[in-house]
Amino acid sequence: MPKEEHEIVRNDLIELMASFDELLNSMAKIEQDMEQKCLKHLVEKKYLEQAVNVIKKIQYIDEKQKELQRLRAEVDKTLQMDIHCDGCMQLNTDKNVKTTFWDFDGHNLKIETSRVNGRSYGSIVPYEIVMELCKAISSLDSEKQKCFAAKDLLDKTEEIIKARSGYKKSPSHLVRCVLHVMMDEGLIGISEQSPRKYAVLVKNEDIMSWAENLANRLHDDETSDSRLMPSFIETT
Repeated sequence: MPKEEHEIVRNDLIELMASFDELLNSMAKIEQDMEQKCLKHLVEKKYLEQAVNVIKKIQYIDEKQKELQRLRAEVDKTLQMDIHCDGCMQLNTDKNVKTTFWDFDGHNLKIETSRVNGRSYGSIVPYEIVMELCKAISSLDSEKQKCFAAKDLLDKTEEIIKARSGYKKSPSHLVRCVLHVMMDEGLIGISEQSPRKYAVLVKNEDIMSWAENLANRLHDDETSDSRLMPSFIETT
C-alpha cells in the first residue's frame, strides 16, 4: 500500500475513533438524563408502567454503548498496530508475529519481523532466491487454490539457498519470510482445508509477474525505513 493510502487509512481511523467518543459521550448524557430526571419523576408520581418503559430504554442504550465500545476497541487495536507509512508493507502473519515489514532495494528483499517475545528478526533475501521460490510455487499446479506446505518449496529450493555464499540463516526461515511477503501481496493465503498449508490465490503467471516487477519497488534513501536498511539481528 503506497504511503499516501496509509495516511488516508490512518486519518480515517482517527476520525472514526473521535466519532465513537462523541457518540458514546452523547449516549452517556442521554442515559444520565433519563435516569436522573425522567425516571425519577415517574417514580415519584407513581407512573410505574411508564417508568418500566423508561428502564427498558435505558437498558437498550446501555447495550448499544457496550457494542460501540467493543467496535471502538477494535479500531483502537488497529491503530496500535502502527500502520507503516514509509513505503514498506505490513504483513499478515501468524500468531507468533507481532508486526513485520518488508522492502526491496533493487537487489534484495529486506524483511523485519518483531515477535511477541520482544526480539526482532531480520532477513536479507537475494532477488534470485525470491525468483526461485516464485518459480517453485508456479510449478506446483496450474489451477488456482492449489495447496502447498512451506516444506514443498524448501525441497525444491534448499540447495540453491545453501549455495548462496554468505547467507547465514536457515533455508526454512528464509522461505517462511518470503511467504509472509507474498501473503501481504495477496498472491497466496492460508488454505481453508489446512491451516498449516498455503493456497495459491492467483494465476501462475501473476506470481512470476510480481517477482519480475519487484525491481519497480525502489525506494529513495529519504523515504526508506531506516529500521530495514542496517544490519539485522540474526535468528538463533
